[in-house]
Amino acid sequence: MNKQMTVSSGSLQQAPSVLIINAYSAKNIGDGAIIIATIKILKRQFPNCEINVMSGYPDDNVELYTSVGAKSIPSVWVLSQNSNKFKRYLEGPAIVLRVLLGRQVHNIDVVRNADIVISAGGGYLFSSRKGALGTGFVNALFHIWLGTHFKKPTYIFPKSIGPIQFRADAFLLKRILQRTKAIFVREPLSLDYLRRIGLKNIIACPDIAFSLYPAAVDAIQAGITQGDPKIGITVLDWQFFRRGTNPEDVSEYIDKVSTICHKIREVYPQAHFYIFVQVAVALKIGAESDMPISRKLQEALGSMVTLVPLDATKGGEWAIGLYKNMDLFVASRMHSAIFALCASVPTVALIYQQKTKGTFEMLGLSEYTHDVQAINVEEVTAQISAMITEKNRLTEQVIAAVEKARMQIENEIEGRLKSFTVS
Repeated sequence: MNKQMTVSSGSLQQAPSVLIINAYSAKNIGDGAIIIATIKILKRQFPNCEINVMSGYPDDNVELYTSVGAKSIPSVWVLSQNSNKFKRYLEGPAIVLRVLLGRQVHNIDVVRNADIVISAGGGYLFSSRKGALGTGFVNALFHIWLGTHFKKPTYIFPKSIGPIQFRADAFLLKRILQRTKAIFVREPLSLDYLRRIGLKNIIACPDIAFSLYPAAVDAIQAGITQGDPKIGITVLDWQFFRRGTNPEDVSEYIDKVSTICHKIREVYPQAHFYIFVQVAVALKIGAESDMPISRKLQEALGSMVTLVPLDATKGGEWAIGLYKNMDLFVASRMHSAIFALCASVPTVALIYQQKTKGTFEMLGLSEYTHDVQAINVEEVTAQISAMITEKNRLTEQVIAAVEKARMQIENEIEGRLKSFTVS
């Protein structure tokens, strides 16, 4: 049924229908955590609201999102798995034309019937390393355009935007985002960039996953049984995110992480390392898995390490509860850093994109960040050793920083949601 509703300020008259677009696979636990945090915030404000989550990976998301009262559905424009890049690219303009002509398009009625459209938080709005107007970038902007085309209040939840390396990308980004109600950005570089290109509706707000809390986790059952200190690690193959890099660059990064671990073990003979495999998305266009590179580090560390594949169906709060058992964390995956911080664990971030650096800057923790291609082994080893010694003080610093982030999320996002009403 096509509802005739608008969202305006005042007291809540009726629970809205909310559409979350641009969700990724929940098998990336960080992206799953963003959606779970978004759903929980929506449910707090609108207990009976209907929530649809659009994704190119709907089957990956059914179990987790159903568990919190949301429905997982395919995107309007799903990037075809088995077609070539040229064919995938042509699918977008064809769908846009059908929408403009008022023709029926797969799942378009979900957009038409939504009262609010929320583009999921995350880091998917950046230029492709292959050139301007990459299909993933254009696909994400297309779904945002749908919300504004149907005159729905469309909000961009906390995300990183950029790097934008091509004029065509910048033009399209500005043209579409300027029609949204508000753009929440989670770090200073994105904020500065959007201001430079002339956008006005920008609000600084931490990553929404900071609103999550640790779940109860049986550490022994999860395989966390030894180590003093216990040090958590995540690694990833970051070639896709950096132009001009190659497998040798990533191998050097793994070698340096391994060397740091061995040096820490010399100082702390009882130390044990836990490599958490946080991402294992099924083979598909743009898919990724941290397992191969995690195994390389495992081989280099031998008996001093335990490999812990994470169960994506248990979600981010479970991961936070698991990471709470660590004394310190060395995170390459940004959301593993966020999970560790939410668990009150002092964390060193090895950054491969601006989003992690900016997140730590917003928290006042930028001194604990190191670029993946410029790791100084002696410097990082010394920092980790000092952090182990000063764990209690640093834990209090982390707790205060995360609490501040949670208050910002409550004030900036939940505060605005309180003014929504469906009439």
